[in-house]
Amino acid sequence: MAGIFLIVEGDAEERFYKDTFASAFNNHYFIVVQMPNKRNLTARAHKGGRVSYDSCVDNVRRFLRSSTHCSLLALVYDYYGLHATFSDHLAAHESSLDQQVAAIQSRLQREINDPRFRFVLQVHEFESYLFSDPSQLAAHFGKPGSLPVLNAILQDFGNDPEMINNAPETAPSKRLAKLFPEFGKVTDGVTLANKTGVATMRKACKRFDAFCRLIESL
Repeated sequence: MAGIFLIVEGDAEERFYKDTFASAFNNHYFIVVQMPNKRNLTARAHKGGRVSYDSCVDNVRRFLRSSTHCSLLALVYDYYGLHATFSDHLAAHESSLDQQVAAIQSRLQREINDPRFRFVLQVHEFESYLFSDPSQLAAHFGKPGSLPVLNAILQDFGNDPEMINNAPETAPSKRLAKLFPEFGKVTDGVTLANKTGVATMRKACKRFDAFCRLIESL
């Protein structure tokens, strides 16, 4: 059994990785916390939100020092929600999404310089994974008429849930809130994640699947 420490951004992500994700890898032991949003502060009131690159480095190093028995410490962030200081080093030739994600991940991993550490950049917020099975969304809210709209959104992004977003007002959670005004990021989000299941998410989301394969390799 491997000890796995995950640092995430918000309440919905914390619940998702503690509940849905960890239960899919129940041969490992998980600790999931939110990243403090001020340097070296860990009270819950200081969690969530964007964190600068330097503050992130300080906090990751502190978590590593206190987690001497973990096999993996992963920082799980949204690419499009990153503080600007994470990408201020990018060169002009690093223009594609894959190149930028790889460069940002590599920079932080080199700076932390610990074989236990991985920087996992999902493209958008965790709610994008809920589009892996639009039928579950429509059924959960009791609105079968929403299924064609959900399928059309998915098709607009090449049937890749991880790519659903093109402006702040059309982030996955904003799209869900528009279709389903009662949608709650934590309550409905985690319930829907459980209904959809990690296996279905892996089939639809290649970056998420890569993270799962990393867990399986431990």
